[in-house]
Amino acid sequence: MQHHNSYFCFLYHIYELKDVGSSVFLPNSKDLETILTDGESSDINSLELCDEVAVVRSLLGKDLSPLEVLKLVTKMNLDPNMNIALRILLTLSTSVASGE
Repeated sequence: MQHHNSYFCFLYHIYELKDVGSSVFLPNSKDLETILTDGESSDINSLELCDEVAVVRSLLGKDLSPLEVLKLVTKMNLDPNMNIALRILLTLSTSVASGE
């Protein structure tokens, strides 16, 4: 769960990033690109994702869930890297249950 949070945390609250420069979440984008890379093939481009986050955060009027942001991005046919990253985020299975 800790790894999941460290890679995807910036996608949970994109609206909150509107007051920070892209250099703040660029390392997160690069880390995400690294874990979504298999050999020479990468699912996303970190620099493009960073630019896409900057554009989308300016379009948001309030804090939306990742699912709501994905719906908006898909409806407006925007940002392929963000679309891919959000789809991966939303389909990951996570568990916080602990044994007794």
